[in-house]
Amino acid sequence: MPICPDRPRPFTCAICGERREYRWPGPVQCWPVEPVCRWCEQTFGTVIPAPGAFRDRRLLSVFSALAEALHTEAAHQHYRRHYGTA
Repeated sequence: MPICPDRPRPFTCAICGERREYRWPGPVQCWPVEPVCRWCEQTFGTVIPAPGAFRDRRLLSVFSALAEALHTEAAHQHYRRHYGTA
């Protein structure tokens, strides 16, 4: 029986589009939650200081990162349509 769980599987991030392979993923609490890599989660997501389980707060952070990425892309599409590209 292994002491540590298996490493997270490689996946392509839904926000940045890069393939993430975690050779040394660090503590289990910091592992990425698919489909968003840890960097995008910390950059686009918001930290939820509410009571609750740690995993629930991580999932809320992933969902907020996805929502923020969708909002940003929609704003880019809107401004490109009205003002064109540089």
